[in-house]
Amino acid sequence: MNTLILQILLWVSIGVVVYAYATYPVILWLAAKLSRPHRSILSSEIFPFVSLIIAAYKEDKVIVQRLTNALTLNYPADRFEVLIGCDGNEDLTGELVRTFDDPRIRLIQYPVRRGKASVLNDTVPQAQGEILVFSDANTDMHPDALRNLARHFTASFVGGVCGQLILQDATTGKNVDGVYWKYENFLKKKEADLGSLLGVNGGIYAIRKELFQPIPANTIIDDFLIGMRIHEQGYELLYDPTAIAYEETAETIQAEFQRRIRIGA
Repeated sequence: MNTLILQILLWVSIGVVVYAYATYPVILWLAAKLSRPHRSILSSEIFPFVSLIIAAYKEDKVIVQRLTNALTLNYPADRFEVLIGCDGNEDLTGELVRTFDDPRIRLIQYPVRRGKASVLNDTVPQAQGEILVFSDANTDMHPDALRNLARHFTASFVGGVCGQLILQDATTGKNVDGVYWKYENFLKKKEADLGSLLGVNGGIYAIRKELFQPIPANTIIDDFLIGMRIHEQGYELLYDPTAIAYEETAETIQAEFQRRIRIGA
């Protein structure tokens, strides 16, 4: 009996893997090919006020580069701000943010570490922008990233836009998108073609501020939950591969393994 149960579980597991990595993308590709072109309204001449929000915990090694990159974005200087929600005061992150003498940069220092979800919940209400762009402290954006995200919001049915994250080798700076990451981006593109993008990438995505809802403090994958709530409120979630951000791969296998554990959980 135990052998039979194990065999059934094995075949079920194989079936799940085959569907996830073979059947589903084929069905998605066919559905996107047979469907009507997804509606899109773009305007690169309208610049809504944007708040770039970064929740940071012990990011003193990368925060200077991140802010330097943010200030070079090709977006009107009087139409965006950068909010750094510093989760706990456990290193020099906050002090380094204060060294930037630019009114667009705002440090929101939280004295005790509580987790990313709580930082986002408390930082978003302080944002002045009608559009919120979420990113990470170890992510750099292409100069046109904000512009390419914001242009979609001229359409009233758009609630959020996910950009494309490109992975780079930490030493050479070369693009090291593997097969799996290319597969993930393929899914995003085809799901978006159908108006059913299931999740965003935490390194670069934008939503209307009015659609943000506080998330539970114990949320692990905040970008997935925030993205799905866009659908829940009746708005569309788009994918724009021209809104590009860059992120270095983990320096060690152990670091990547720990990240995968968190995502898997």
